[in-house]
This record gives sequence, C-alpha cells and structure tokens, in this order.
Amino acid sequence: MADRSNDPVNPDAAVKDPDDWVTGDEPPTAAQESYLHTLAREAGEEVPEGLTKAEASRRIDELQAETGRGPVSQRGGRRCSSTRSSRPAATRAVR
Repeated sequence: MADRSNDPVNPDAAVKDPDDWVTGDEPPTAAQESYLHTLAREAGEEVPEGLTKAEASRRIDELQAETGRGPVSQRGGRRCSSTRSSRPAATRAVR
C-alpha cells in the first residue's frame, strides 16, 4: 500500500461545476437553504423559491462575494471582520 501522507493536497480536486453535479437538479440541502437565507438577509435580498441544489450553490457563491463571506480569493484578499481575533486560533474558545 502506498504512503500518501506526503502527497500534495489539491484543494480544487473535489470542486465540480454545479452543472456537472449528478444531484444538481434535486432540492437544496437544509444546510444550503439555511446559509442561503443568512447570506440573502445580510445582502438585503430575497431568496427565490424552487431553486435546485446547483442553483442554490451558484447563488451562495454570488452572495458570498457580495457580502464578503466567501473565500479570500472572492474578497480581494481581505478577511471578514467576523473571523478576526486578537488571540491565536489554538487559544480561542470553541462555541
């Protein structure tokens, strides 16, 4: 058996276009629904009814970029103020 502990990890390896998802036409997951509504509320927008899982994913990406909650690459390198802390991550309390 090969030791893969030293293999470089490609964070984009599991990223698929929502159009290519086998389950993309299914209803959004509960987690997608919840996060989508949170982002929409922060952006002052409404969530359309009847989105598919793939459509919800795309809308989440758009709203993350709009609200600054997305990955750093979507936010122009800025960190979201809600993730800042003066204490190192190892000493922060888990809530």
